[in-house]
Amino acid sequence: MTPVPAVTLWPVDEGSEPVFRRIDHLPAAVHPYPLDADNLRDAAVLAGRLDEEDDRTPMPILRIDTTRHAVLDPGTYSPRPIEIAFPASARLLAGLIADAVRVGVAAGALIRTVDDPACRRQLLDDVTDHLRRDGFVVGFSIDGWQLYDEALLRVS
Repeated sequence: MTPVPAVTLWPVDEGSEPVFRRIDHLPAAVHPYPLDADNLRDAAVLAGRLDEEDDRTPMPILRIDTTRHAVLDPGTYSPRPIEIAFPASARLLAGLIADAVRVGVAAGALIRTVDDPACRRQLLDDVTDHLRRDGFVVGFSIDGWQLYDEALLRVS
């Protein structure tokens, strides 16, 4: 019997700098590792170089920018860190994520969206729906880890 593929998704605001922090009191079998790559080939190379950290298996995560800035003005708008520019439909975005998971490049995705909460929620719902229809189990968190905005952490 073939195991059901799993994928974890996180929405990221347009201006945020996502970073994972350990929640010390919770066990963690993996460590999230966002991939600084602007294409799947480079992401695959980076994922192939990952090593265990503190006896935790690395969990490669794609960084995907779905905002207009990703395509309209790539010279002046440079997402930090490097992200795959993919301002396409939710169905195509789900296909990109599914392909990356199937071939072992990633186990999840940070999806940069516009700052409008309604648009962000709709995109995440649509991508989740497409992935589930394609046979994936979709999650929105990793045990033992919390996603923060690094810029806000520095200010506080």
